[in-house]
Amino acid sequence: MVSTQSTGTTTTTELRNSPDSGEEFRPAGAKRTEKLPMTYFSRIADRFEDLMVKPDAIPTVSFLDACSAVPKLLLTIGGKAVITLSLDIGNNINKILTKQKLHPSKSDTLQAMVHYEIGTKTTHAKHSATVALLWLQREMSFVKELLLAIAVSHGVSDMSTVFVQCYDKTFAGSPQRNVS
Repeated sequence: MVSTQSTGTTTTTELRNSPDSGEEFRPAGAKRTEKLPMTYFSRIADRFEDLMVKPDAIPTVSFLDACSAVPKLLLTIGGKAVITLSLDIGNNINKILTKQKLHPSKSDTLQAMVHYEIGTKTTHAKHSATVALLWLQREMSFVKELLLAIAVSHGVSDMSTVFVQCYDKTFAGSPQRNVS
């Protein structure tokens, strides 16, 4: 369980093991107290660094909660292409979450969900969580490259050029999406 409290400019996050699991979780981040200015990033409750992970197992709901901050971030950047990307990321999150809710005991981790779809031969079915997870990974790689490009250039005057460069690094060569 992750507990986050914000008071003024101090954010305290306490990480605890899941009470409903017999296995010990290894926190990706440790208990931390940070003095951050109040920004978009300081207000994010669910962070990737706070995920409680087991060896080779990423908890599905916690991961998707952390992913859900990305579309909101993209909307603060703005632009038509960013809006489309934000919607696509949100759709993939929803597809994976829908599959997790359909089979919660078989999809408590991303790995278990993929193994379940492999076992039921549904990895390429319409609304497959496996395909949604693949595209979500590609989209997150694109967002990482985009944010790095913006940071390195200290702002961008021509966003379309940056988009093309980031697309070439992350999506070029990927099969076109034909599963909805």
